[in-house]
Amino acid sequence: MQSWQWHYNQTEELLQIAVDGGLLHSLEYRKKHLRPDMPEEASFTMEDAEFFSSLLDYQENHSPYSTTEQLQVGFHGVAMRRFGKALMPQSWHFQTGVIEPWPQEHLFCTLNSGFAKGNFLIIDRDERTVLCMLIDASFEVATTKIMKRYEVIRVLQDRLLSSDLHPISQNSDNWQKFA
Repeated sequence: MQSWQWHYNQTEELLQIAVDGGLLHSLEYRKKHLRPDMPEEASFTMEDAEFFSSLLDYQENHSPYSTTEQLQVGFHGVAMRRFGKALMPQSWHFQTGVIEPWPQEHLFCTLNSGFAKGNFLIIDRDERTVLCMLIDASFEVATTKIMKRYEVIRVLQDRLLSSDLHPISQNSDNWQKFA
């Protein structure tokens, strides 16, 4: 990870990560997803490496995805945490959960829009909100809004529901099965 580099091509609006040996991985994020002051090149920092490793460790224990897919989730999570555009919460789209406070060790969560339920990975949080990255292929938020894999949304923590990928055991959580 010492020589890993972020590359952003402004002409093509393409974010990539160059890993050891010069192998380039293109990410799904375009200009509209990224902060306006995107550098053309940036080092993969120690903070990036620590977060990437923590995402891989977590997925190794809880993810049904292949190693390659877990790497992609890790790259996208780190990229969005570091370079993602600041987002306001859009909690009104989602049903309220009953798990408060949300356990820090649970990064997989579910959001229920009333149209669909989607699996997400928490990639950032503060006292009130969480930044969730979609790990399903797509997710219908509303009749006019469909998210694609790796897109992110910020919501209040009270919108998070237990995920089948890493369930939270709580008796009061049983109502989610019927929602």
